[in-house]
Amino acid sequence: YSYEKQEKLVGVQRAATNKFIELLPSDSVPAWDMVFTDTRTLKDTSASAIAACGMLEMNRLLPNHEDAKKWAEKTDEMLLALMNGHTTRNIDSDTSALLIHGTSSVRHNMGINASVIYGDYYYLEALVRRIKPDWNKYW
Repeated sequence: YSYEKQEKLVGVQRAATNKFIELLPSDSVPAWDMVFTDTRTLKDTSASAIAACGMLEMNRLLPNHEDAKKWAEKTDEMLLALMNGHTTRNIDSDTSALLIHGTSSVRHNMGINASVIYGDYYYLEALVRRIKPDWNKYW
């Protein structure tokens, strides 16, 4: 939407975002496939960071849309969940990563319960967007 300004994209984005929120567990960090029910549920912190960026972007572009308040509250909830339970700050490690509990591909057994670079990027972007709403993206 930020490039094309097609109103039909707003509806698609709203529906996808609201479904994402509906499927979030109580801790606001999704399972790797959003609906995983096995007792070995793997989290995907990168999905939280990416979704937070998307909600912040749409709230910036359309500040008065009907879901703006709900998305702002959910974004704060998701970022707090990441900060309080899914960062490397409380683990004994020499890693340069920021987030833990990311999942790249269960099917390929890659990046399972790991730090993933794109998760760290979108986490930082979401934090910057949150404290500086007028921040201009790079692309």
